[in-house]
Amino acid sequence: MKKIILIIISLVITLFTVFVTRVRFNTREEIKSTEEIVLGFPFPFYKQGVPEIDPPIPWHFGYSFWEFREFNIINYVLSVSVIFILLYLIYRLINIILKSYIKN
Repeated sequence: MKKIILIIISLVITLFTVFVTRVRFNTREEIKSTEEIVLGFPFPFYKQGVPEIDPPIPWHFGYSFWEFREFNIINYVLSVSVIFILLYLIYRLINIILKSYIKN
């Protein structure tokens, strides 16, 4: 049951990374020459186009529902796996520390 909860938390955290990752552009030429940006962490899994706007430079592009192009399920599963492993290791470490602390 604890692993299922950790998997659900990993799924949510991984989806949330799309909203917090950004791509920085320092020149207008960079914006014009870029057709798509990829978001997500630790493996980028959400591809989107670059909106046709004229922002102040430097500019950070992030998640945009309207510019969606592709969702890479393999990178998403890999990202969920990495986050799950990290959460599981943290969980086990806390368990070990608490058990040793309670014994003493």
